[in-house]
Amino acid sequence: MSPKTIKSIIFGVLTLGACLLFWYFLHALFYAESSILNNLIWTLLFFFIFVVLSGLTCFLIDSKAIAFPLLTLCTLSFFLFFGFKIGYLIGIILFLIALFAGYLSINSEKRVRIRVSLRKSLGYGLPLVLTFSIIMICIAYYFAPAIQAQAREITIPKQMFDAAVAPAEGVISGLVPGFKKSMTVDEFTFLMTLSTLEKQEEFELPPEAIEFLKEEGVDIASKQEVFEAIRENPKVKEKFMEIFKEQEGKEEGGQGLFEGLGIEVKGDEPFLDAIYKAANQKLNEVLGPYRKYIPLAASVSLFFILRILMIPFDWLVMSFAWLLFALLKAVKVVRIEKVQKEVETIAM
Repeated sequence: MSPKTIKSIIFGVLTLGACLLFWYFLHALFYAESSILNNLIWTLLFFFIFVVLSGLTCFLIDSKAIAFPLLTLCTLSFFLFFGFKIGYLIGIILFLIALFAGYLSINSEKRVRIRVSLRKSLGYGLPLVLTFSIIMICIAYYFAPAIQAQAREITIPKQMFDAAVAPAEGVISGLVPGFKKSMTVDEFTFLMTLSTLEKQEEFELPPEAIEFLKEEGVDIASKQEVFEAIRENPKVKEKFMEIFKEQEGKEEGGQGLFEGLGIEVKGDEPFLDAIYKAANQKLNEVLGPYRKYIPLAASVSLFFILRILMIPFDWLVMSFAWLLFALLKAVKVVRIEKVQKEVETIAM
């Protein structure tokens, strides 16, 4: 076995290894319910390594007897992690054709050039490989359980909801003084009622409340002192919440805020969880007839997003491939030789 063949096989094994790790972490990203950020980082890293190595492999390996089986193994290894589906099969066939076409384009461009140029040769085949890699990612995304579940019931990702609520806490606190994200439905309903009463010029306290405030030494003639006691004295606050629920008939859990939405909540349920439930329910009511199209729409949207991101990514891959190629030349793994070529010309 010649040194050139051995080097070609080593490049092939490294490329296959990067591809296997890319498929593995892509599967973990779409199927695992935890460590999403870690899986995303590893997926991006090994996708980058795979694309760089596959580009160099197409550029350096002249033997189709090595290149074609290697690219076939890289493609079919997808099934090791994702299993078999007809949708996958169609994507895999297109991906394999794209890899073959990319290899032939890169290798052919290298042969016809007078001076070796990695960047120009990769420019003929790498964009095709990137595009169909994105298509495979989108196909895997389409069949992911979390996306298919959206076709049955639309659910806002909890992490996304929490991230959206965080900046809104200040606004809610401005509207409802004393608001905390850990509040229950009963506590929030009580605070809203309290804020409304506080804005009224005249209000009447129930006899039971007046007697209790007097026992606690609160001046009932002072509106400010009454409301300060309700907000800051835990004992007074607890008593007024009991009176509030008795008078408003909310012993079943402060459903007044949500009854217009047709949503049942419990008084001791966290208020933000109740909002999350309400948002999901309303979203399903509005988009119910179109749920079955959500996986397709999400996959198509992901394709266009990734395609835009591939513009700087393509440049990064080219740059890193050039650096790696320069390193291989420096350590004498590859070398550029000058040879004479016979060319045909037309004479008259």
